[in-house]
Amino acid sequence: MNSFLQRNFATFRQTVDESGIFLLDNIQLEVEGRTATVYVPTATQYMAEDLVEEFSEMTEVKILYHAKSDDGCSVRILIYPMPYSYQMYVIDIDSSQYGIVEGVTITFFDSIDIMLDTLEKLLNNLRHKHLDIVKQQPQKKLYQCFFSS
Repeated sequence: MNSFLQRNFATFRQTVDESGIFLLDNIQLEVEGRTATVYVPTATQYMAEDLVEEFSEMTEVKILYHAKSDDGCSVRILIYPMPYSYQMYVIDIDSSQYGIVEGVTITFFDSIDIMLDTLEKLLNNLRHKHLDIVKQQPQKKLYQCFFSS
């Protein structure tokens, strides 16, 4: 596996290890090219919004978007940390149980370019989803996170 992907995963693990939020034993990264994906179960059920709060207390995260269905049954929130060295990942918090979450899918990237490209695609594909937008990061703000001086 790519050493950048390993370091990104190790940095994530170190960030959340003491929180007790996730069950980190026996999880396997699925590597595909320059990305790696893993499903990480939570130690207990969380509301999606509460899980975002928990992440915010551990590291600075940005909400790419927060969307839900008309009836509130489906909720999806995508967050990512500031793309510093070895903090290049996107956390997909997805629920079809009125916001109750029992795990998250995390995609790790081996470069800032790949991460930005993926976030752009996710933001552009949002308009094709059948969900109401609760919060969405403007594309200009996304670029500022990656290109600020």
